[in-house]
Amino acid sequence: MLDGEFPPAAQALASFRDAMKNLSGSEREEVYTSVFDLQPRCAPYVAYQLCGESRQRTLFLIRLKEIYREHGFETGGELPDHLTEVIGFLAHAPESRAGEELASDGVLPALEKMLGSFGDDDAHPYRFLLQALRNYLSKTYACSRETATSEEKETA
Repeated sequence: MLDGEFPPAAQALASFRDAMKNLSGSEREEVYTSVFDLQPRCAPYVAYQLCGESRQRTLFLIRLKEIYREHGFETGGELPDHLTEVIGFLAHAPESRAGEELASDGVLPALEKMLGSFGDDDAHPYRFLLQALRNYLSKTYACSRETATSEEKETA
């Protein structure tokens, strides 16, 4: 599916796979930990990326919980702004306005900041993975926004 509809995402995902396939389980864990646990600039929390540790992040988390509840989405054990939870919600409610806004106004800007944390390290495996996600979401939600804009013009 990615190859045909989302070639840049597919290419970045293949690069991630290639970079990780020869690593042992402990080496993979070390790479993950060094990026997402030890490097706050790449912390996998959308609101943290956008607001830092602030009152705005707290308000963002509260609103996310409300949005999730309104759409019948239940989170796992992470905070609601953890990238895995947010992606789970986007998959749960892909056509929702809340999902579109969360992707375009939250996830994509957060991904840009996370990608910036790699600096000149163009070959880091997780850079490839985050690029794949960014490419996929950019195209997916750009199409949604274009469709919504076209529909709004037609009803005007």
